[in-house]
Amino acid sequence: MLSNKNITNNISNVLSNELDEKSLTEAIKFITKQLESKEFNREIESLKKKLEDDEMKPINILILYYMILGIGRNRTIEVMKKENINRTNVDKVRIATNFNSSLKKKENEKKITNFKINTKTRKKREKHLENINWEEIKNRYLKNGESPINLGVEFGVSSHIISERLKDEGIFDESRSTITKSIIAKNKSNEIDNDFISKLMKENKMSSIEDIWLIAKKTYPWILRRQFHDKVKELGLERTKAEVNLIKSVKSKTMKNTSYAVKVKSINAVNKVFGSVDKMAELYSDGEIGSYKKIADKVNKEYEEDFEISTRQIEKLITGSKMYKKRKSSGQHQLAKFVKKHVSENIIEEYSYNHTGKRLDIYLPDFHVAIEFNGNYWHSDEMNQSIYGISAYEFHKKRVKELEELGIDLIFVWENDWINNYVEIEKALKNKNWRNPILNKYEDF
Repeated sequence: MLSNKNITNNISNVLSNELDEKSLTEAIKFITKQLESKEFNREIESLKKKLEDDEMKPINILILYYMILGIGRNRTIEVMKKENINRTNVDKVRIATNFNSSLKKKENEKKITNFKINTKTRKKREKHLENINWEEIKNRYLKNGESPINLGVEFGVSSHIISERLKDEGIFDESRSTITKSIIAKNKSNEIDNDFISKLMKENKMSSIEDIWLIAKKTYPWILRRQFHDKVKELGLERTKAEVNLIKSVKSKTMKNTSYAVKVKSINAVNKVFGSVDKMAELYSDGEIGSYKKIADKVNKEYEEDFEISTRQIEKLITGSKMYKKRKSSGQHQLAKFVKKHVSENIIEEYSYNHTGKRLDIYLPDFHVAIEFNGNYWHSDEMNQSIYGISAYEFHKKRVKELEELGIDLIFVWENDWINNYVEIEKALKNKNWRNPILNKYEDF
């Protein structure tokens, strides 16, 4: 019988052909943890009893280990080639134990599949970053405290891609929130040089306070918009009404102002695709056209001019429209609209499924399938540990099992995926592919 270490090494050799270094490391940690867990070993012991008539041959027990670990039939055969294992051996053990019905096997298979998804996602991310000075982005994040959002705008890449790469390198600061930024800005306020601010205001007489604040951020990356405005007011450097009107007048008459030019081009593009900005905002508020990113992709695909609108520009146009209606969970609202239009008209939102009053975001009674829209913040490990005392993975796994007992399949749509991988999610839902890995993630990787 092979040791746990040998089993892990054998699996590592096979998975190394499919996973990148980070995902492989995470996968091996997961495999090691499984081999040591009481739950996994109880499952193995239970299935071993069904092999007693086969004299519990060591080779057949090894097959059980590999299959319940979730590496799959073909990988098991590849791993055990040196043991002269073939498909017949694997099928023999499968028939004797019916291991395909094992919940532990299914859970582990999802986890292994997610490591593959992570590798593909990471490769796509690297492609976006291959022509960008990553070291500069990283240094400015670490040394200057600049946010992934601002860096993304400057370097022309999604802030999500920057954040995920920082996480890969173990340097992403999860505690960096609005509150944290406010504390940093307050603590550093005495570092602001009044003469520096005065000079900026004098050298940029025809620029708005907003534009000058962005210039100031190059010297003080942590300075907040309100903090800058307050400093200008404190120094008696506020614009007069006449100065403000003059700046607006000049901006409206020239295309030399970059932000103005981008806004005009963005409006033209949106008008061509949706008819008007207000119409786009109305459709967005009604959940008809998906996330800001999906809308930007649609405009860039259908607008034939040499211009590419950004996700941020779409957001600014929509939220600035009189037709915009803010919703508590726009992602969930969009998802419900999509499901009703493309999957089944018979859906129940906020479905109460037992006497405890627990609810499901979306329920499809014709298929006995429930869909939960998981916001990244409220469904994160941090929040689940804080509220329930367990990890996000454990919480969602528990919900899946709870609903399985009621005959309901529970699937998840994560906010990050709804924004960035909407094509894959929409395809899985349209095809009613409830077992697609992207719909069965217990936590957001």
